[in-house]
Amino acid sequence: MERLFEQVRSRRAAVAGGVAGAVLLVAIVNVFRSVQPSETLGVLLYIPIVAAALLFSVRGALAAAVVATVLYVLVRRPGPAEESLFLPITIRALSYFLFGALVAVGLAAVAGRRHRLDLGSIVDAKSGLATVTHLISIIDHEIARSGPQCDSA
Repeated sequence: MERLFEQVRSRRAAVAGGVAGAVLLVAIVNVFRSVQPSETLGVLLYIPIVAAALLFSVRGALAAAVVATVLYVLVRRPGPAEESLFLPITIRALSYFLFGALVAVGLAAVAGRRHRLDLGSIVDAKSGLATVTHLISIIDHEIARSGPQCDSA
């Protein structure tokens, strides 16, 4: 069962790593396109949201979205001579929350489906009994746990 949890964790990490890599790629493209540094930072602030969604589910993603929003507002606040940036800042803040919630819910859905698939490989749907594959894995585990045995008895 521990192997099952390790596989789920590694797949979730791979998904989150792919999303974070895509966000990082967009940020790098923004740097080469000479986009404002504050906007590049705004894109990079999606990475902690993905990490929080991976580690702490929806609550963590939303907490990271709050932190990302505060940081973005601090970086983008307009000076006295600048026009109001209320709408762009609000849209970016809403996108942080929406992105965090969607990533967290998506990761939870993938983990739930994966768990159901793994459970289906352990228990036969029609009879409710353990499958042969599961029985063999239990026997292999018990043999490994018992250690080397002396054959000359």
